[in-house]
Formats: sequence, structure tokens, C-alpha cells
Amino acid sequence: MPGGAGADGVLEAAGNEAALPLALDLARRGGTVVLFGIVGGGRRVIIEPDVFCLKDLRVDGVFAYTTANFEQALRLMESGRLDVKPLVTHTFPLREFEKAFELLARRSEPVVKVMLRP
Repeated sequence: MPGGAGADGVLEAAGNEAALPLALDLARRGGTVVLFGIVGGGRRVIIEPDVFCLKDLRVDGVFAYTTANFEQALRLMESGRLDVKPLVTHTFPLREFEKAFELLARRSEPVVKVMLRP
């Protein structure tokens, strides 16, 4: 039966070589690890293969965008050809982050994107 110490789910989005083994370590037995970060450059990561069986982990890869995709999107926003303002439905000062996360969790009203201002 799943349980024990560790997280039910771990999302690795750092794209750092050390992040994958850490994500596998942080997941509890029976947990799920989602790989979102891209290390790139053909790098190889050494992991203990038994961790998948001994911890009964589910590991999923998720399609992610490249740096070039983000740069293109930023150029489109900077040029004014892509207006993202309508996507930001709520804005909070950073000190009210708990209120923002509560809104996202409860969805008590229509929410698309929430922005936190420093």
C-alpha cells in the first residue's frame, strides 16, 4: 500500500541535471513524478534504477516548450502583436499570496491567470 514519508506528487520543472534524482528521492512510495524540465544538450543523468521498483513510482514526461518558443512569445508580446492582458483575471500584491492561492484552489469565481506584484 502506498504511504510513508515523501510527497504524493513531485513536479520537476527546473531542467537541472541534479533535479531528476532529487525528484525521485522526494516522492513517497507509490507516488508520481512528473518530468517537465528540459536539461538539454544531450546530457545524461545517472540514477539508481531500482528506485522505480522499490518505490513503486509512476514517472510521466510532459511536453515542454523550448527556450526559442519562450523567446518568440516574448517578442510577440513586446511588439504588441500578442496581447496577454485579457488572460490576467486577477492581480494581488505579493504579500497577499495566500489569498491568491486560495482563489486558485477554490475557484469561487472565474479565474484564468493570477498575477502577484512585488
